[in-house]
Amino acid sequence: MSAARTAASPAAEPVVHLAPGLALVPDEILATPRDGSRGMFRDLAALLLDRHLRRLVRIRQPVDLRLGRILARMDAGSGYLALGFARLSDYATERLGLPARRVQTLLALARRLAQLPLLSAAFEAGAVSLSQVRVLLRVATAANEAAWIARAEATTVRRLEIEVRAACSGARDAASEAGDAGGEAAGDHDGAINDDGAVDDDTPAAGEFIAFDAPAAMSARWEQALEIARRSAGAGDPAWRSVEFIVADYLSGVPDLAALLAQVTDGRSGGDPSAPNASPVRSAGDLSCPGEALDGAGVELFEEVLAGLAAEVASGDAAIPTDSPVVALPDSVRENSADTAIDHDARLRELVRLRQNVSWNLGRLLRLFADRRLHRELGFMSFSRYCRERLGLGVRRAWLLIALERRLVMLPGIAGAYRSGALSWVKASALARVSTEVSEQRWLRLAAAVTVRRLLEEVALAETGASPRGPRGLDADGRVQLSTPTRGPAGTPPADIPAAGQAPEPGPRTRIRFWAPHEVASLWHEALAICRLRAGRPLDDWECIQSILASFLDTWCVRADPAWRRRYRIFERDGWRCRVPGCTSRRNLHVHHIDFRSHGGTDDDANLAVLCATHHLQGIHRGRVRCHALPDGLLAWEFAPDPLRGPLAAYVEDVLWSAARAAVPPEAETRAG
Repeated sequence: MSAARTAASPAAEPVVHLAPGLALVPDEILATPRDGSRGMFRDLAALLLDRHLRRLVRIRQPVDLRLGRILARMDAGSGYLALGFARLSDYATERLGLPARRVQTLLALARRLAQLPLLSAAFEAGAVSLSQVRVLLRVATAANEAAWIARAEATTVRRLEIEVRAACSGARDAASEAGDAGGEAAGDHDGAINDDGAVDDDTPAAGEFIAFDAPAAMSARWEQALEIARRSAGAGDPAWRSVEFIVADYLSGVPDLAALLAQVTDGRSGGDPSAPNASPVRSAGDLSCPGEALDGAGVELFEEVLAGLAAEVASGDAAIPTDSPVVALPDSVRENSADTAIDHDARLRELVRLRQNVSWNLGRLLRLFADRRLHRELGFMSFSRYCRERLGLGVRRAWLLIALERRLVMLPGIAGAYRSGALSWVKASALARVSTEVSEQRWLRLAAAVTVRRLLEEVALAETGASPRGPRGLDADGRVQLSTPTRGPAGTPPADIPAAGQAPEPGPRTRIRFWAPHEVASLWHEALAICRLRAGRPLDDWECIQSILASFLDTWCVRADPAWRRRYRIFERDGWRCRVPGCTSRRNLHVHHIDFRSHGGTDDDANLAVLCATHHLQGIHRGRVRCHALPDGLLAWEFAPDPLRGPLAAYVEDVLWSAARAAVPPEAETRAG
């Protein structure tokens, strides 16, 4: 790779001018091959896809670096506060569609490379990959970065890791001998970017779906328990984290837990019929590849194989691009020291659109490459080795892209919106979990009109079976329904939740399912087995879960306490979370007067709303967020209002103003405008 780059003249390298909608890969390459493609020339197909993949990864590197730099500037100047958001992660999720883990990875990359200008330039130019950068950041300094870059270009990632570990070990030994235990060791940077942030939804790498059938009336109690667990944690945790909390709470109150666990272990090894009957469903996004170890050792034959394959292909074939084009980003994303938070927002949103186009192409080609095991044609014994050594791409990130592509292949509307940037990664990943060919357009309509927080709630309902025919938040005509904490969609009051000790009445059944990492799934199965042992008879899964939920709700639910209800009635009404659209805060909550008391506002419940401390003090009272009441208890919100250009974004509850306008009375629309 290094020799090829040295031999090629920089002037001969092609220039890719990135722009929205730019075709990065020929359509015939992106097209899914027919079943009759078994007779294709696998070696040439591997070479062709490999070059396109390397080219796409190379194109994405300067985009990621520019994203990280601008995010770092926004974070340093608290620009997200000026835009009406309480934290950078909320801004990135709602405005950019980037998960919190991905934002932290980009920030760490930009901040570390800012101290190493040569390594930063090499990464941006494609001379070193992201895998190599993560290794070099453990040891590189301003004094030795040039030597390490040269070494990275001349060796593999695995050998580079061995050399870096040796260098770090030597540096620590020298520091220890000198008695400088408090000094900064070269290896202390390992935690800065110790992976590529591949798990974008902040979940473990592998897991399974757990599903069980239950009486329909039990689903309300299930949702209540998850909500109480989230309130106790002070965060909007995914279902599996709340389930872990609920199950652990149940097990903590079981007498002789150790003895029962021993019986569970012995019973499973002996084929106990009381073992859990909930059948785990493998996740489509599971990051394991059937029939292939993710950490295969392999032998490094790819250089010889590529040399032989390259000799069979005409070097002047225009259909096969070079591996390292020069990437020219648009002038509209160029950094400027005079940029305001609004300017940062515009540049970041355009960069994300460019990045999603690259990611969609990358996911499509990675799926074709992985499904046909073409890494073997290039001498790699595993797909993970190919991703890490050849592409410089984290294997978990690669499998996430492949998993999304496999789900979107039957959802062309969502795939097209994601590719164009109209639908963010976060929303596309959520829709892919529940959409079908029949419900795809309805889900797209909802995703375009609501916040990420509202969309994820709708998706969670669909996954539990509460809305099997599509999003619950759309009426029969496809209009988004407005809702408040005191009423459900279309003005319906919240459903009554059965008491904790009340058994669900027989009747319709529903299927509840959730994803969990393998460790939590194992804890879940153990809890159900212990329920059966304590009962002394076989129980269905839902009967075990009913006992677990009853124990949890008896301990944690305080709705029956009248003093509690009077004192915290506004917090209970607003769900113990900030009411600002898209805010994920569940801690440091305040009660805000919509019409200020200084302006004659009253203490009536209709004039009160729960806000987090940041939105209350830094948002509302500093004019960065505006809020006013509409009829039917609805609240209208404006982010970063400006008398000349208007607000950055306007909402009615969790619905964009443009989508909510049809349901808002004309007098309220005049006031909001």
